[in-house]
Amino acid sequence: MKISATSIMISRRKTSDAAELPYVVDVKLFEVNDPQKSTALPFQSHEWNGIEEVVITGTALSYCIRGNDIVINDAGTLDVSKRGVLLVIKK
Repeated sequence: MKISATSIMISRRKTSDAAELPYVVDVKLFEVNDPQKSTALPFQSHEWNGIEEVVITGTALSYCIRGNDIVINDAGTLDVSKRGVLLVIKK
């Protein structure tokens, strides 16, 4: 799946049991960089079930300590695919 955005935020959806595997992963698309520092809302959101690991290649990213989210600024067009329990994001 191809997605296009100024930035994306990758997060694990909270469940009632934090130790429960595999996880649900949310990928939110934004029209601004550093959305965690603003009141910007995502213009689109995608969700993948059954994920144990997210692999990100070809881009710089930031890890948000407060929220445990990963932000990719200046994202442009990315290719996102699920391969078994992996979510692969490529620039």
